[in-house]
Amino acid sequence: MGGLFQELRRRNIFRVAGVYAVAGWILAQVSATLENALNMPPWFDTMVVSLLLIGFPIAMILAWAFEMTPTGVKRTEGVSEGESIAPKTGRKLDYVIIAGLTLVAALVVWQGLRNPSFEARPDGLTPQDEVGKIADNIVPHPEARAQRASKDANPNPTVPALDKSKSIAVLPFADFSSAQDQEWFADGLTEEILNALARTPDLLVTSRTSSFKFKNTEEEIPAIARKLGVAHVLEGSVRRGGDRLRVTAQLIRAADGFHLWSENYDSTSNDVIAIQEDMAVNIATALKTVMDPVALAKMTRAGTRSVPAYEAYLQGLALAGGDLTFKDSYDAFEQARTLDPGFADAHFRASNYWASNLSPSGTDAQNIDEVDKNTREYMARIDAAIRASDGQAQQLRYRADKVRLQFRLAEAVQYLERYLQTAPLDFEAWSDLSDTNAWLARYDAARIANSEAEKLAGDNTFRALSVIFNYIWARDFQAAAKASRRALSLDPDNLNLLYQAHRALLWAGETDEARALTARLYEGQMRASGKLLVRVRQACADGDRANAETFAEEIYQLGDDEAGPKWLAHQLLGDKEGAVKELARFDRVSPPILLGAWLYYPYFDPEPYPNFRDILARENIVRPPVEAIPFACPAEENGNE
Repeated sequence: MGGLFQELRRRNIFRVAGVYAVAGWILAQVSATLENALNMPPWFDTMVVSLLLIGFPIAMILAWAFEMTPTGVKRTEGVSEGESIAPKTGRKLDYVIIAGLTLVAALVVWQGLRNPSFEARPDGLTPQDEVGKIADNIVPHPEARAQRASKDANPNPTVPALDKSKSIAVLPFADFSSAQDQEWFADGLTEEILNALARTPDLLVTSRTSSFKFKNTEEEIPAIARKLGVAHVLEGSVRRGGDRLRVTAQLIRAADGFHLWSENYDSTSNDVIAIQEDMAVNIATALKTVMDPVALAKMTRAGTRSVPAYEAYLQGLALAGGDLTFKDSYDAFEQARTLDPGFADAHFRASNYWASNLSPSGTDAQNIDEVDKNTREYMARIDAAIRASDGQAQQLRYRADKVRLQFRLAEAVQYLERYLQTAPLDFEAWSDLSDTNAWLARYDAARIANSEAEKLAGDNTFRALSVIFNYIWARDFQAAAKASRRALSLDPDNLNLLYQAHRALLWAGETDEARALTARLYEGQMRASGKLLVRVRQACADGDRANAETFAEEIYQLGDDEAGPKWLAHQLLGDKEGAVKELARFDRVSPPILLGAWLYYPYFDPEPYPNFRDILARENIVRPPVEAIPFACPAEENGNE
């Protein structure tokens, strides 16, 4: 044995192993960095490490079988005594090992000092510095800078006191074209005007879903304004034929019907971008926004100068709000971003299609085999949106969306908070801030953000839904129940509201009140899995395990795209093992959102999922103890859970 050990030393086997180990470790770190920086497939660094492991025994065999001589590499058996230069080579390998270990030590120290939750930046900025730098570039004028200075002293954003005199609803523009074939153009233009006005930080603008309820209505403006809770209404029409375009618009004060501003634009289709931007600036000015004209024009610009790209984008907006599939609007946004690679919002809206395919928490189909493709396509588009929006407030919003999907949640909170200092009336951003804090188990912060969102919800059903379930995620079940009651008083037959209200009331301990909603839910035209889940929840809350099991069995027979309802049914019946198995396929390293979305639920336990558990440790997310479902089914008589 001693002779073998001496021969291994003579042939520098140990030194070669040391050099290989050091070089291999460095290559593994580089591959992991490249995977993140270049949006390479998640298997890239795994492949590199596998090749390094395979190469190790090959390197050892070669080091044993060959030696260096003054005349080159020779088989060991053919090297004569005194011809080998192994001792000299060994000393050189020692120097290589020392240099490599020094580099390894430096990398370890550097990784320990940096925040592990954030990516390294090529410009040397920390993510906190970068958030501030982006925000600094989007302050539009002196008054806003003064507001920003005040907010920097107290960095937590809040919804400002709402000035109802600066509230507006943009009604769907009518299509007066002779062929009646421009409805898509009229709807898209309406939504883009609405979006442009919503970027103005002190204007209250009703959402598209609220305004479009009054499409083709015969109701008078004062009645519409009263129902929407606004002081002003914008209405208009579009007439298009050939290359000619005529757009009329009028801004009406609801209280007395007075026209604050009106305009007829009679031009060609090539002027559509200028028309939209001019309308937004004039409307905001008429409503006495605090922004100066230059800053206002910059904030309300369309984002592209390409008319074909803009029209494709308008078509995407119209399709997204219509009865067609998400894929239809995605194709239009793809066309817009292809025609103008600098069109940030077209990139962002196209990215939403791929992001929607990475959300297993709902009941939409989720093909796990397509995850890598969905992630790659999403990253390409969100990164394009970020590049194209340099210096704009929306860049903060886009970055928040990206890091949320990557589950870099602390960074997402920073981006959202700085964005909301610039756009404090953005309901969706407040909602995202609330649920991101809920993921982080910062329940007080989640509740506060959702209470700010609630101020902006108004009578909008979609926003009411968001408020209800965000209160549930924030563990404020009484607030969720209260919000449910208010929403149902405004829209008592809305099935989505009834579904969320039923769950909220059960969490609040209001079993009888929840049961009173079930008849409308059972009779309504809703997805089978949702209706069955209501039956399971209510049966469990009533202590009727037998009925709950019957309905749960129907859920278990549904397809693979119903992972969410199946998991929930297992949880309600106390079948922890079945619940774990239902989500096991989502425990992937990338993207973490596949399992991260389930952190909303107080009774989700990440412990059985090793990859996701490692991600939580990376992000320093400490979960509270798993909560029992207060309305879960009683245990089986034999005591099994």
